[in-house]
Amino acid sequence: MQDTGNQAPRAAGTLNASGAGTSRTAGLANEKDFIIPCEEAGVRRLTPTECARLQGFPDDWNECGADGVQLPDTVRYRQFGNAVTVNVAEWIGKRLLTMS
Repeated sequence: MQDTGNQAPRAAGTLNASGAGTSRTAGLANEKDFIIPCEEAGVRRLTPTECARLQGFPDDWNECGADGVQLPDTVRYRQFGNAVTVNVAEWIGKRLLTMS
């Protein structure tokens, strides 16, 4: 990363959707720990872990296939794109149960 003098470096924040942003991974004290410096002010691609969190899945939900082999990120992104968000499905299910 190049020296910016007195200016703060541009940063792209990461996402943490589990627990409404209140849960912390070991060693992470606050939201500033989730900021990743970036050179360009462009769009930063979500990581597979961030996609899992947004969809309500555990971080390593689709890290490996049924045979235990690690899946490529492109396959993981496709799976997240085809998935139904856990929280939304749960909410719809509860609403259906309250209707008689």
